[in-house]
Amino acid sequence: LKLSGNNLRLSGAINLLRALKSNCTLSSLDLSENNIENDIGEGFVFIKEHPSLKSLDLGYNKITSYEIIKLAPFLRSSRL
Repeated sequence: LKLSGNNLRLSGAINLLRALKSNCTLSSLDLSENNIENDIGEGFVFIKEHPSLKSLDLGYNKITSYEIIKLAPFLRSSRL
């Protein structure tokens, strides 16, 4: 699912992820260039609940290295 460049911001991305919660077949999600900012950790618990997700693109957002480290526990339990 390619949603790059839509200016979703963090709140829009989290709402999208909640809406996709019941989707069991999503294998790729591109959220690049959406002005997603810091404090993404808990919002992306979605990753843990989607074993079919194999690719997640968060490039060209305003996410710090510290925030990516906060995603690590969710990534460990996924196939990303």
